[in-house]
Formats: sequence, structure tokens, C-alpha cells
Amino acid sequence: MSFGLSGVDLARVVIWNPCLLTRSLEKCIIPCYDILKSVLILDEKVAKFFGRSSWILLDNVQKNFAVNVSVLRALGVPQSFISVLITCHPYVACRKTSMFEKDVEKVVNMGFNPLKMIFITALHVISCVGESSWAQKKEIYKQCGWTENDFLTAFRKDPMFMALSKKNFRSKMDVFVNKMGLQPADVARVPSILKYSLEKRIIPRCSVIKVLLAKGLMKEKPALSYVLIEPDEAFMNRFVKKHQENVPLLLDIFHGKSSFL
Repeated sequence: MSFGLSGVDLARVVIWNPCLLTRSLEKCIIPCYDILKSVLILDEKVAKFFGRSSWILLDNVQKNFAVNVSVLRALGVPQSFISVLITCHPYVACRKTSMFEKDVEKVVNMGFNPLKMIFITALHVISCVGESSWAQKKEIYKQCGWTENDFLTAFRKDPMFMALSKKNFRSKMDVFVNKMGLQPADVARVPSILKYSLEKRIIPRCSVIKVLLAKGLMKEKPALSYVLIEPDEAFMNRFVKKHQENVPLLLDIFHGKSSFL
């Protein structure tokens, strides 16, 4: 069996994973290959997976993997999404089935649609954030003003905000709420703004807006999501160059050399 690979490519796979030579072809390698092939389709992708994830050939891991894929298929998760989970987050796909099913149930109960890619993102986050860390993070969110509904709103829109450290989350919420006057619920409705760098983007851009408002050069405060999402050139043209004659320091503020928060 060559997985449809050339002799050179097959040799490369074995070099990557000499443990392949110790596994049973009929009982281990072929069944595992068949499952991966059914999801990844291309032999090249299967070979690369074997190359970097030889641990999947352990008996218990392989059994978990097969059942977990079946769990996702039973929910109607598209094959392309399962492929993303396997290639990008193999440890999630191979978790102990009892834990995997519990995580999947949690994702479903939180209202995620198995037919959308964000279902896989939520599953990845829930699987990687342990119960203790999950509880600690939620307590921080509560201390920063989020209700349970606020948390669910944010998580359903962008689960990856939970990758932020507790300190990082606190610092960004301090700027958004205490410095820029947003309500905690406002941030929950646009959690994508939490992903931006505090030092390189949030503080410089918010400082520019604060200065323009303080000097009466803007009639009303623009949506913060709009302010942070704009590419550098567009932001420069709209908020910096336009007012630089009146406020010469704007360029330094934009480049993070001064802060007005």
C-alpha cells in the first residue's frame, strides 16, 4: 500500500514517521488511512498528516478519532469543515470520545449551527480552554461588566476572544469602557475589536479620536469597530492627514509616540 504516493514521497513519510513500520498494516494503518482519506480526500494531505501526527496511530487515539468524526458527520458538519479541524486542530479531533461528545454538546447548546465554520472554531476553543480556566475567564468578564448574556453574545460572534489572557482582556476593556465611554455590552456585540493589539492599534487610534473630539474637530464619536477595522492608509487619510494642520502631533499619536488616554 502506497497511499497513491510515489516511492520518493512514501519514503519521505516513513522517514518522518519511522513508527509506521511498527504498526499493523491491516489493523491500524489502513483503517486510519481510510478515515483520513474520506475526509481529507487528497493523498498528499493524508501523507502530510501522517508526517506530523504519527501519534494518531496509537490504538486508543485512532478509535477516538474514528468515533469523533462520526459524531460530527451525524450532526451534518460538512466534510470540508471536518478536514479543517483535523488538519489545524488534530488534538481536538482525537480527544477522548466522552470528552469530545461533551464539548460538541456544549457547542450545540450554545446555539452554534453545525453547517457553519464557526461551529468548528467554537469546538476548538471549548476543547482547549479547560473547565478551571473557563470559569476563571468568565469571572474576569463578569468583573469587567459583562452579564451572562453579554458573554454568550460575544462567544457566538467570535469565540477566539477567549484566547486573550485575563490581563490582556482587562486592559482592553479598560480602554474601551473607561477611556472611550463604551458600555461593556457594546464590546460584547463586536468582540472582534478585542483581537487588535493594544499598543500598536487600539491605544494610538483611540488617542487620535479622543484628541479630535476634545478639540471639536469631530461632531460625533465614530463607531469604535469602524475606527479599529480601517486599514492604516484609510485611517490616516480620514482622521490624521485631514486634521494634521490643526493638530501637528496627530502623526506622532498615530505612530504610538504619544498617548492621550
